[in-house]
Amino acid sequence: MHYVGMLAFRLPVSVQYDWPTSLLSLLPSIFASAIALFVISRPTMGSLRALCGSLFMGVGISAQHYTAMASMRLQAMCHYSPGLVTLSVVLAIAFSLLSLRLTFLFRVEAGGRRLRKVTSALLMGAAISVMHYTGMASASYTRSADVPDLSHAVSISSLGIAAIGTVTALVLEIALLTSLVDRLQKQRVLLDE
Repeated sequence: MHYVGMLAFRLPVSVQYDWPTSLLSLLPSIFASAIALFVISRPTMGSLRALCGSLFMGVGISAQHYTAMASMRLQAMCHYSPGLVTLSVVLAIAFSLLSLRLTFLFRVEAGGRRLRKVTSALLMGAAISVMHYTGMASASYTRSADVPDLSHAVSISSLGIAAIGTVTALVLEIALLTSLVDRLQKQRVLLDE
């Protein structure tokens, strides 16, 4: 979501991205996703587990965003509003908490409760989006005469936009396929018993 959102971000200077830092920014997202899957896969989820899980998820989402922002290479200085940065992290944690609780509560329900499951998925998407756009509102830029280090920088072209879209679609398809296979295996185990 961050990189697709950044495609809409325009500054009056050329912006490139340091690819090693961009790759590094994926690690907090992967870690946050692993925490979410661990928390909702437990047989019980008390308030402490939900709070810890949402704390890790919210911080992971935020770390991904701000690490990705650090990958920007441009002739400008980025300044952050501490209040809005704090708000962006708090919102990510709060939306993560709501999403984890709903996902846990409705994970075993079948049939007519799909709306609740969709709602929890939308809340997780909102955690990421709200954090991103609040974080972007906290950033301001001033021109700088300093030339950034472009040794590992890449620019986003039409090909890059297509690649981001393709990778995003591929990751979603793999997640859906994995979920479907898992569900079929669980049904097969239940039938065998």
